[in-house]
Amino acid sequence: MPDHNLVPLYFDENPDNPPLTLNIVAKELASQSGTARGDHITSGSRLSSWRFLMPNEVRDTTSHSWEEYESVGTRLAQKSANIAAGVRSSEQLGGSSWDAIRKEVETDGEIDASRGLGLLSQMTSQDITEFMNYRIDSVLIYKKSNRRQYEFSIPLVYYDSSMTSEKIFNAVRKLQELSCAEYDENALARIKFPAIFKVSSKPYALQLVNIEYAALQSVQVTYQSPFHSIGSNRVDLHLSFIDIEPLYRKSYNNGSGVVRTS
Repeated sequence: MPDHNLVPLYFDENPDNPPLTLNIVAKELASQSGTARGDHITSGSRLSSWRFLMPNEVRDTTSHSWEEYESVGTRLAQKSANIAAGVRSSEQLGGSSWDAIRKEVETDGEIDASRGLGLLSQMTSQDITEFMNYRIDSVLIYKKSNRRQYEFSIPLVYYDSSMTSEKIFNAVRKLQELSCAEYDENALARIKFPAIFKVSSKPYALQLVNIEYAALQSVQVTYQSPFHSIGSNRVDLHLSFIDIEPLYRKSYNNGSGVVRTS
């Protein structure tokens, strides 16, 4: 049984039709490899666990970065374009604006401060379409894939003996606590890393969510009235997890069409 079971008793009374639940287990980070793949992680002792009803919506974000390809040839071409733009800018600046200044001097013999500022404005507000229409295009190449991210918005309401205000408060506080680092009392500058989390959905046949090693990036809590000595009867909990391991094709469950990671 999880340390913090926040599923109403009503849903557990019918074992033939179990609800879809979100299950979270926190463990110590024992070791993590610094290799290029960065996927060698070892978890340590179990710290705590939670069980929630699966929220109505689950945000599953997959994103990739594609950037323009840069080679020696494209960089040289861009340098040439920058030089050409600079030459055109100098020609335009030296043509129209300096002619205006020369005419002012020939007419009045001098230029007052306000008129000088006006001419300076003309020099800096020249038509940029004459010298900015240089661009070097190149193909897009794949750069990287961002880590898998999950967002869970979980409403928690005082319902029965399984979901009292005190149990809700303690469950939320434990999530906040284990998402943070801990300083080492025996060393001035050493810390213990935050916990890592296994996040999964049950029953396992669905495999909607399955992250073996996740970091808890954000815990947002909104306590709503009425308030009393042991907490709040209504709490909105928002959790944001990110997969620690890099994203590859193996991160998906082949054939089922249902998303999983790790």
